[in-house]
Amino acid sequence: MKKYSFKNILKYYTDNQLSRRNREVVEDWFDQLETASDQTQLSEKQKKEIKTKIIKGMRPAYSSRKIGFRVVAVAASIVLILGISFLIKQSFDREKVIPAPVILTAQYSEGTHKLMLSDGTIIWLKGKSSLSYPSAFPGETRQVELKGEALFEVAKDPAHPFIIHCGNLSAKVLGTSFNILSNEKSIEVRYLLERLL
Repeated sequence: MKKYSFKNILKYYTDNQLSRRNREVVEDWFDQLETASDQTQLSEKQKKEIKTKIIKGMRPAYSSRKIGFRVVAVAASIVLILGISFLIKQSFDREKVIPAPVILTAQYSEGTHKLMLSDGTIIWLKGKSSLSYPSAFPGETRQVELKGEALFEVAKDPAHPFIIHCGNLSAKVLGTSFNILSNEKSIEVRYLLERLL
């Protein structure tokens, strides 16, 4: 072998560019190099260098297929982490959404009827009157709508004022007892003195 062509073959061998048959030829030559007599024109230093290069060439090189698989695996992991993060964020956002309360309406043609609201407020609704109120008070205020006459015993809650809407007017209280009589033209509010026992 000429020195120039041998270097090229050795380079192809270390870059894993030789066919299987040519690799076997180089490896056989390496085995013979170990047992060769002094007729070989290579010094011990050269033999060690060649041996090092050949051993380096015997290591399996990473193929582009393996590298491609790693890139795909890393990308899939990132997508998975982002997807899980998005789902967790969505579940926390869903918990923050307060559903709108169901609006109930009480209406009676005659007599007086007692209603108790979710906050503990008691309302005595008189005949031919109607009251619209939520099933629960989710916000900062407690609001109802009255048409007609009712006696209110509002549960005390200074942080959540109680507001009664009667047509275009509203009454705002924190907790007390009063009677409201409303019609299309006016609203009359009468506060009641609390009974002393």
